[in-house]
Amino acid sequence: MECVVRAPGQEFLPDSYDGVLQGLGLGRIRTSGFVELAGHAYYFKINSYPTPVRRITRFFQNTGPWVTPPHLAEYRNLCWLRAHGLPAPRPAAAGYERRWGLIVSHFLLTERIDGARDLFGLLREDALDAELLVPLCSKLGGVIGSMHEQGFVHRDLFLRNILLDTENPEALQVWLIDCRKGSHGWLKWRGPTYDLGCFEKWAATLLPAEARLAFFRAYFGARPGCKPRAMLRGCESWRRKLVRFFHRKKRYRLDFKPVMDAEPLGVS
Repeated sequence: MECVVRAPGQEFLPDSYDGVLQGLGLGRIRTSGFVELAGHAYYFKINSYPTPVRRITRFFQNTGPWVTPPHLAEYRNLCWLRAHGLPAPRPAAAGYERRWGLIVSHFLLTERIDGARDLFGLLREDALDAELLVPLCSKLGGVIGSMHEQGFVHRDLFLRNILLDTENPEALQVWLIDCRKGSHGWLKWRGPTYDLGCFEKWAATLLPAEARLAFFRAYFGARPGCKPRAMLRGCESWRRKLVRFFHRKKRYRLDFKPVMDAEPLGVS
């Protein structure tokens, strides 16, 4: 069984899974990158599980027939974010293929954003002007606060999943990406404090205290009904758990590690 969903204005894309992959010149391998088709530039992500063992493993990792495939979920979340005025890439298409109820392959296609880079890479390379950090974090705080106020939780809000326009950084244009784990509604296991903990995992190391303070002031300004002290306690608790969790995994270790004791912020 296969399914392909196309966004409005993308009807020229094939309506079959094999047709989309062949039209883009792609195969069923796990990869990502940029591609052009009919004068349009896209960013694509493909995940594939070629062996029965991999398929069964993913089945027990909550990708069974009762769960929406991750890339299709991300497509729907991107549509939801854009419909509610939040900055996100424009989705073009998404699809998946199942055999005997198990996911064999799934893909996501979004319109390419020229000149955009992830915030983690920019901060790690010290490629941003220090004078832009405070207004940038203030802008991010307002965006994320508005997202949470409307009931959406990203669940993977690390700095690497925030894009910044590097061609015109003074415009402070940002986009939220990789939201396949997110959902909207108020019954969520991991709520806004988890998102803040994900953001703070590297922000506490790479951003100065003034920028982090501007972020939280803008965030709480966009959410007048929440309790700042309780949110900050929950944020710090999640941040510590994430630091410990990722440091135990060798593939996530870098040449430097996030701090365990972050500088306290005086948000009242």
